[in-house]
Amino acid sequence: MPVEIATTSSGTLRAFVVCDKRDDVARVAIARDLLEQWTCSPERVADMLARLLGIRRSSSDSTGRRWDVGLLKGTKQNGAHVVLGIENELRLTIAGHSLPVADVLELGEKGLSIERRALLRCVDNPVAGAGTKESADQRKARLRKRRDELRAAGVHNFNQVLAEEEGRSVERIKQLLKEETTDQPANWFNLSPKGATQKKPKSQR
Repeated sequence: MPVEIATTSSGTLRAFVVCDKRDDVARVAIARDLLEQWTCSPERVADMLARLLGIRRSSSDSTGRRWDVGLLKGTKQNGAHVVLGIENELRLTIAGHSLPVADVLELGEKGLSIERRALLRCVDNPVAGAGTKESADQRKARLRKRRDELRAAGVHNFNQVLAEEEGRSVERIKQLLKEETTDQPANWFNLSPKGATQKKPKSQR
């Protein structure tokens, strides 16, 4: 119920709600310690969602009012980014689906939990034309960025760490990270048509 604030003749602030349940009760006083409010940044909400989903938090960079939570793998080996958006309410966008955060979070005796299966169903059944599926180039760029982060942190077995994070083999990670090279012969500057001979320059007298 909405809390009303009034000032007494002595200047003291009083908080109360107006009772609409009974006719013989007008105001119900509210203790000041019950008026405490808490705020949380979207960055911390995204961190919390990533932790509950068991996925690695994406870069902290945000676009407008959207925060990338991370890449969630589906049961069909597909993957889609979970994106936190803030408009009139907190919403998650995944594989073209949009869900209120309040619909997938539950507060129980052990704290917050998330309906992971509901999000996996979204990944496995993307909306046509959603454009949230990660392309090969996007995946390669993401893996290279994560590799550079691990190297900068002094992690020597970065390929193994990447393999565990992605649920792939080390060999597959190496293939995905392999740099594109141009296959050119070492003596490309001295090529002659097949069967042709190069004439030696005549000496000058």
